This record gives sequence, structure tokens and C-alpha cells, in this order.
Amino acid sequence: MIAMFTPLPYPEARGSTRGKSTALGLGALAAVALPVFVLLDGIALKTVGAVLMLAMLSAFAAHDARAKRRMREEAAAAQARFRELEEANRLLRLTETTAQVGHWRLTLADNAVYWSDGCCAIHGVDPDDPDIPPPLGEAIEFFHPDDRHIVESAVEISRETGEPFTFHARLIRADGEVRHTMSTSLVETDENGEATALFGVFCDRTEEETMQRELRAARNNADALANARSS
Repeated sequence: MIAMFTPLPYPEARGSTRGKSTALGLGALAAVALPVFVLLDGIALKTVGAVLMLAMLSAFAAHDARAKRRMREEAAAAQARFRELEEANRLLRLTETTAQVGHWRLTLADNAVYWSDGCCAIHGVDPDDPDIPPPLGEAIEFFHPDDRHIVESAVEISRETGEPFTFHARLIRADGEVRHTMSTSLVETDENGEATALFGVFCDRTEEETMQRELRAARNNADALANARSS
């Protein structure tokens, strides 16, 4: 660095030194600039990488947000559907109790029986009782001894033929009261057309039966009076 600022006695020497100084200056500049460019290039690459990473994270975050929003919407829809089903089931139980109607199901493979709350009410039993509904044989024993063959025959014919049934039979409730009932079934089948289950409606027709009996008695009385007057 001292030689660059010290005058030389010979012009040739000065010219030669000036060229060397210029070369040294360019070399020094290159030596300084190259690391700077490399550094800047590294920073640029890191910056591009960071931008790409941020873009990817933003995309993932947006996708995650959409997924979470969709999950919340699906959960809300499922809860609304569950509430609708609960309300429908509550109305069904209320309707069954009011109309003295119930529904039942019999799985033919194991004779497993299901009774709805309305069906339990007709039988006069508690639906929360762990022994309710009873096995098929005990369930049939609820019917009047003179009518049990009607029930047994209907079940066996449907089991063998896959045809639905309708029967009327007297039922003896748990408290001993006799009720007039009607049961109507449909048949569930598998892919081969074989019957797999029976399900249907069970209703208490006692009041209707009582009214019909009273109507028949009144008609008979009226006919008897008419015959007495004409004789």
C-alpha cells in the first residue's frame, strides 16, 4: 500500500507499477466482491426457500382450516340429525302409548325378540326390566292358552314360507287382565330370499272389541223387541 503513494524516479517504472496496481486493485475487488455475491446468492436462495416454505405452510393452514370447518359442519349436521331422530322416536313412543300400539321384531336364527315401549305397555311389563322381552316361548305364553296355537302357527308358517301374517288373539297381561290383540307382520329376507326376521305391529283392540260386542248385544236386543212386538 505504501508503494502506491510513493513517487518513482522512472516513468517506465511508474507505468509498470500502475498496471500492477490496477491488477492488484481489480483482484482485491474481485476477492471482496465474490464472497459478497456468494453471500447474496445464498441469502437469495434462503429467501426463496423461506418464501416457498411460507407458501406451503399457508396452503396447509388453509387446507386444514377448510377441513376443520367441514368437520364442524358435518358434526353440526350429525347432531341436528340425531336430535331429529330423538324427537321422532319420542313422538313414536308417545303415539304408540296413546294409540295402544307397539312394534316388535323376531330374529329367526336365534329367536331373539324385541318389543317397543308400546308393546311392553300392552303386555303390562316394564320396558326397563332386563328380562323383558322374554324368549319367544315365554312371550307366546302371554297369550290365552286357547289362542297360543294361533300365534305359534302364524310364526312357523312365516318362518317356512316367508309369507307375512295377521292374527287376532287374546293376551293375558302381567296383572292378569285379558286383552284382545291383533298382530300384523312383514318378513325380512336375505339375498337368497330366505326369511331372516319377522317384524310388525302389535295393537290392543280391546276397546274396539268391547264396542263391537256391545253393538251386537244392542242389535240382538232390538231384534228381540221387534220380534216380540210383531208376535
